[in-house]
Amino acid sequence: MEIYRQRDDAVIGKRYDAMIALFPDYPYLTGNAVQSFLEILREEGKLKGPLDAGAFLDMSLLKEVEKERRR
Repeated sequence: MEIYRQRDDAVIGKRYDAMIALFPDYPYLTGNAVQSFLEILREEGKLKGPLDAGAFLDMSLLKEVEKERRR
């Protein structure tokens, strides 16, 4: 079986542009996303009691990187 490999730079550029648009510039997590993960762990018995997602969510370093890159 032959593996398909694109060699046309224009096509590669268009594919890259289309794919990069799907991803955010900065991968911020939301409290809801973290809370969902915590609930899964609790359902599996790996965590006890209700937990606050905010205790696990610190985006300060990412915010600092974003701020520095915008200068």
